Amino acid sequence: MRRNYQTQKPDKKGKKNLLRAIIKTFRYEYSISFMIGFIKTGIDMLSPFLIQKIILFLQTPDVDNKDGYLLVVFLISSQFVSYMM
Repeated sequence: MRRNYQTQKPDKKGKKNLLRAIIKTFRYEYSISFMIGFIKTGIDMLSPFLIQKIILFLQTPDVDNKDGYLLVVFLISSQFVSYMM
């Protein structure tokens, strides 16, 4: 971080921006954590829709059981991945 702050060009007022140096130094860490958070949020938002699909599956009697098993496995695996993140 020191190298990014010391080699930074001054702005219009002649000051160096510490926030810009921090973001430039840790941009990979921030982008990785942002992507993990984005994926976790997507998985968390997917759960109610999967539960709704499972309930609709249980209400229709003439549907193949493979679809229901697939929905339940997908719900359990998504919750496991969300828990691990």
